[in-house]
Amino acid sequence: MMKALIIEDELLARLGMRSLVDWEAMGIRLLEDAADGREALARIEKELPDLILLDINLPDMDGYQICQAIRGRTNAPILFLSARTEEADRIMGWKVGGDDYIMKPFGMEELLARIEAHFRRQERTGRALVTE
Repeated sequence: MMKALIIEDELLARLGMRSLVDWEAMGIRLLEDAADGREALARIEKELPDLILLDINLPDMDGYQICQAIRGRTNAPILFLSARTEEADRIMGWKVGGDDYIMKPFGMEELLARIEAHFRRQERTGRALVTE
C-alpha cells in the first residue's frame, strides 16, 4: 500500500482531504498529518511517503523550503496546494522540485485525478519511488 503525507496548516483543509477521499480504496495509507515545516520534516525523517501533498504557506517555513529539503531523499510526487495564483509561484514550485501545483480552492475529484495521474506516470517510467 502506498503512503501519503498531507502537510497543511489549516485544520479544516486537512480534515477535508482526509474525510472526503476513500484513500484506502485508492491503495493509499495516510500518514499522520503535519501542520508546519518542522512536523513535516520530522514525519518524513521517520517514514518516507510515496506521495506528498504540500501547502506552500506554512507558519514556520514555506513549502518551497520543505520541497528543497526533501527532494534529494525521495522521488515521491510532491503536489503543491496553494492559494497563491501567480504564474511566478507555480514556476517556483516546479523549479524547487515539485511535480504539480494545484490552486486553492480545488475539488476533491481534481485532486484524486492528479494523484492517480502521477502514480500512472511512475508506473510507466518504472522509476523507484524512494532513493536511499
